[in-house]
Amino acid sequence: MEILTGRLCPSFPTSHQASYNWSKLFKAGLLAQCYRQNKVDPCLYIKDNVICVVYVDDTIFYSPSNDAINREISSLKSAGLDLTDKGDTNAFLGIQMSKDKDNIITITQPALIQTIIKLLKLENDSKQYNTPAISLPLQPYKDAQKFNESWNYRSAIGLLTCLDRNTYSDKEYAIHMCACYQSDLRKPHSNAIQRIGRYLLKTKDKGIKFMPSTDINKLECFVDANFASAYSSANNEDLNRVQSCSGCVIMFANCLITWFS
Repeated sequence: MEILTGRLCPSFPTSHQASYNWSKLFKAGLLAQCYRQNKVDPCLYIKDNVICVVYVDDTIFYSPSNDAINREISSLKSAGLDLTDKGDTNAFLGIQMSKDKDNIITITQPALIQTIIKLLKLENDSKQYNTPAISLPLQPYKDAQKFNESWNYRSAIGLLTCLDRNTYSDKEYAIHMCACYQSDLRKPHSNAIQRIGRYLLKTKDKGIKFMPSTDINKLECFVDANFASAYSSANNEDLNRVQSCSGCVIMFANCLITWFS
């Protein structure tokens, strides 16, 4: 697998139908420039050594040659398509990609991790953890002290979710548990968020590693679930104790492509 040069080019629709109209216009423009639309994924276009991926009003170009991308963007602009060049995709959402001598690709988001650490005011904190949560599930803690931190709990959940969906799949369960109690926040909930932050302090240089195989017919799915795992006779009326949990990891060609927990 080769890491290609990427470029992000968004457009700026202004009406509720603008994204659809833009998609039709952009498709016609790409086809006129001799791009071929993929039969399986209609958002994927290919021309010679350039790959174009379209998502609503955002467009990403990939090629081994940066000059090839420049030529294609210039040609599309000359054809009347309004594109704004936002630069290399390595900077998009702070995602960085690297490949070592063994062809192992690593994807990280150090800038976003630093933003989360700063939001939680942990920049100068020395306490770090090897796991994002304790083993016991989070609870409502109705009798605990109310949330009184200076940072925004919902903003932390949003940033952590963005990080999780891109490069940090191992903390999704912990984030989802924290998100359950946003309507009545207590001190233990803020402690749980800060524990995730201290886990990021410990692992901020880590990310997802891809070790692709040549077997493109290999699709694997790993699933696990439990039933009311925290139930006991002592708290059999507590709805939070009878929730079931599930998780799934899907791999293609030995690479992680999606997950949930």
